[in-house]
Amino acid sequence: MLATLARWGWFTTEDAGQSPEFHLLSENTASGPAVVVMGHANGLVTINLAEADPVEEVRRREALSERLRTMTVHFRHEIAHFLFERLTASRPEFPDAFRAIFGDEREDYGEALKRHYANGPPAGWADQFITPYASSHAHEDWAETAAHVMHLTDMLDSAVASKLLLPPLNNLDYDAYAEQNPDPLIDAAASYGVALNHVNRAMGHDDIYPFVHKPVVRAKLVAAHGWLSGFAA
Repeated sequence: MLATLARWGWFTTEDAGQSPEFHLLSENTASGPAVVVMGHANGLVTINLAEADPVEEVRRREALSERLRTMTVHFRHEIAHFLFERLTASRPEFPDAFRAIFGDEREDYGEALKRHYANGPPAGWADQFITPYASSHAHEDWAETAAHVMHLTDMLDSAVASKLLLPPLNNLDYDAYAEQNPDPLIDAAASYGVALNHVNRAMGHDDIYPFVHKPVVRAKLVAAHGWLSGFAA
């Protein structure tokens, strides 16, 4: 995650802004079981190592009815919260632009999460949000969407590096991290995702990218890509 974000200019030697700190914690400690909640707070990202166990990862994904839940996904989601803070601090125009697309992040976060866990996502959530959890609060909408920008960009970069070509992209010199136009990147990455879903299904595995980008969701992906990839510009 850090290596790929560096290709957009984040956390490099030229980046004078704050860097994140990571706490990788175990639920099994010398003094007994501990509660570890994944999250981000003021530059500190906490990751629960329990989900490094693939069995536990699947158990929690099913318990929470999530379509995609991996350690890489957790890292990208939590670092996205930190990137929001960095963008807010470094770009005066960012908060208003953000609110116009994702909503007002100043809404009470605790109450929003209580409502989400009590009632679930609103009807028709898929027309507005990349995941059900994204509908809980503007902060989570951003984190989920920004994480998906990272997923899509790295999927496409990895495919090209592996010399895997599909009709949307026939260029082995293509650098997904240098792409400034998000539309062809999203189109190509989504096409690769569909193709790889079929490959996985042929072997009885889950889809690698089980998501559909409705117009509002795509607009959010485009905005998030611009802020993430244009950081060093």
